[in-house]
Formats: sequence, C-alpha cells, structure tokens
Amino acid sequence: MAQFFDKIGKDSKDMLGKNMDTGKVVKIETNLCDGLKFTSDSSNNSSSLQFDLPLAGTDLKLDYAGGSLVDVTSYKFESGLCLKTLASVPGAKLTLKGKVGGDMSGELEYKHSMAAVKLGGASKKGDLSFPLAAGFSPLAGLDVGFSGTVKPAFAPEQLCETVALSYSQKGSFGLFAGLSKKFTALEARGIFYGLPDTVVAVKATGLMAGTPSVTLGGEYSVDSDTKVKVVASQSGDIKAGLKKSLRKGCDVTLGCKTTLADPAAVNLGFTVDIK
Repeated sequence: MAQFFDKIGKDSKDMLGKNMDTGKVVKIETNLCDGLKFTSDSSNNSSSLQFDLPLAGTDLKLDYAGGSLVDVTSYKFESGLCLKTLASVPGAKLTLKGKVGGDMSGELEYKHSMAAVKLGGASKKGDLSFPLAAGFSPLAGLDVGFSGTVKPAFAPEQLCETVALSYSQKGSFGLFAGLSKKFTALEARGIFYGLPDTVVAVKATGLMAGTPSVTLGGEYSVDSDTKVKVVASQSGDIKAGLKKSLRKGCDVTLGCKTTLADPAAVNLGFTVDIK
C-alpha cells in the first residue's frame, strides 16, 4: 500500500524524535456524547481546546488556541470531508482549515494501493501557494515520493523540491534517504528491529555539505507497559525518555536532556496523555 509523502520513513523519524519530552504537557481526550470528542492540550508554552464532531461523511473540528475566549480570531477550524460518502469517490478526502478572520487552506488527498497524492491551496497573509506531494509504492516494501510548492510566479523546479525513498522489511529493518532544500541537503536514516525487545535507529545529516552529523538512538521495552529510550548526537547532546502506560488510555512520559559539554545542565520534563 502506498504511503503519503510525509509518512515515508516515519518509523525511524519517530524513533529518534518522539517520547523524550522535556517540556510540560498534559493532554486529555474524551468522548462527551453522541460522537462529540473533546481534547485539551496544555503545556508550558501554550494551551488549546478542541472539539471534534463527526457527522455523516464529515469530521468537524474547532480549536481554541489561547488568548481571550471572546476573541473570535483565536479560533481555528478544520473540516474533513469523506468524498467516498459524500460524492461516491472512494479513497478521496477533502480537508478545509483556517483561522477565523485569518489564513485559509484546503487539501485534497487521494490514496490507492499504488499511489497516495495530496494537492492543496493556501492563502497566508495574502500570499497564495499550492503545495503538492505524492508517494508511490512500485514494489513491496519500497516507497518513493516527492513534494513541492507551486506559487503564482511559476517555475518548473517548484514541482519537485524534496524527494524521499525508503525500503523496509517489516519486523527486520528499514532504510530512508531524503533530499531537501532543492536537492542540496541529504539525510539518511536506518532502523533495526533484530535485537530482543530493542529497536535501534541512526540518522546522518549534512552528507552533501561535507560536514556530516550522526545521531544514534535505541529504545528498550522493559515490559508491555514500559519503554526506555536514549538518543545521542555526534555533538554530545543526549535525550532520554521513560514512557509508562499506567492503565489503558493513560500514558506518562518522563524526559530529560543534557550535553556532554555540561552534564550538570539537565532539562527535565513530562507528558501526561489521557484518553
């Protein structure tokens, strides 16, 4: 099955980037009634409230992103329209989102066994842009894709600004290579599942600049409810995280960050996720 462009190589990206939270985040998600879902996300930087109301073929979300409750410009909305239900077009979805009185955008996505495509349009501060991305699966385990952003002043290179390629064997290993910044930056990642209860991943960036930087990480499953992760970069930055499932639907992650240059400078944080 083809993957959308932003999902290509996602397993190794998440392995090296998630569940090492050094902020303070509390997330609560609950079903209120008749499919109405409420989500609260509060952190040391921001807070938001979100209501999610699924209708026939439609998923409507209203997100309050801080500020005064009576300030209508603080509200964002998103509406997902299932075109299979609404227009008998299987595999297609239309998403409209924006901020009240502010920026607006729309995205049409279509997914098939061989291809997954997203086409969008957005107005940000009066400037128009039309992002596009596509992923293809020509062979089992192989995914390739590209993305770009078309602007009113069209140039052919806008059609393909980034390229991604990944190959994976489920439960064994995965490899990823990505070209970005108009093909001037190369990133490579690998992930390995062959060790008992352990996942290992490595990332290398700056491969075309002559100054490569390597990041290595590992995650160990202590038991079915507990995972420990450590990620270290070539520059000496170290992140660690302990994720514990207290019960079904309630996860706590404790994270810390330090550097070999100053081991005493430790940044601690936590995330509580309740569903």
